Amino acid sequence: MICNLCKEDKKLIKKSHIIPDFFFTNLYDEKHRLIKFDIIKMYNGENDYSNPPTSLYEKNILCKKCDNEIINNYESYYSKVYHNANFTRNTFSSPEKINHILYENLDYDKANIFFLTILWRAHICTRNEFKNVSLPNDISENIRKQIISGKYDENTVRITALKLSENSNFNRSVTQLKQIENSFSMLLKDMIVFFHIKRDGMYNLIHKHQIAKNGTWVIPEIPKKIELNFLKSYINP
Repeated sequence: MICNLCKEDKKLIKKSHIIPDFFFTNLYDEKHRLIKFDIIKMYNGENDYSNPPTSLYEKNILCKKCDNEIINNYESYYSKVYHNANFTRNTFSSPEKINHILYENLDYDKANIFFLTILWRAHICTRNEFKNVSLPNDISENIRKQIISGKYDENTVRITALKLSENSNFNRSVTQLKQIENSFSMLLKDMIVFFHIKRDGMYNLIHKHQIAKNGTWVIPEIPKKIELNFLKSYINP
């Protein structure tokens, strides 16, 4: 069978993560079953937990080398960033006067391509959870080449993010990718990541907050006092 990444005829593996497993830390029960819950109901104190029959895997999309070596290289890198991030919390000057997170010393290519691997895997996946993720053929092909080469091209997909507040009530959530204008986005524990296919209203709003080539990443923080209404509008526009 043909591997979606290297395009070679190889034996494909039975389980490929679509979203990296480390984002689901603390979201599994004692039997390592994924706990699914409604974050708005959770905020309101309602217990609405369930166990999906499977985690976010897909079979027969990648060969062992592409999954375990190429993509895992990006996941291993960002997992270390995620768990041992070198960041500071600051406040923008007027007129914004809101908090932001400043990451430093990021690998520009690896950090950006890590997020691209999520978008690309969701695109090639056949699971119902990702049925709305459909990329133009040229975009998908450019992402595939970037994953293999390790060289990020911001002209294909631009990545920005918003951060949940330090004491957020919603930092135990991972949502499916959803489309907003010409962008896709998803909540990954403590941040909302945006994948901008074209310039649109959301990109114009936060375009200054991409990962810079010098390895810095400035991410605005959603104030805690408005996060509930913000997430309600984000999840159910």
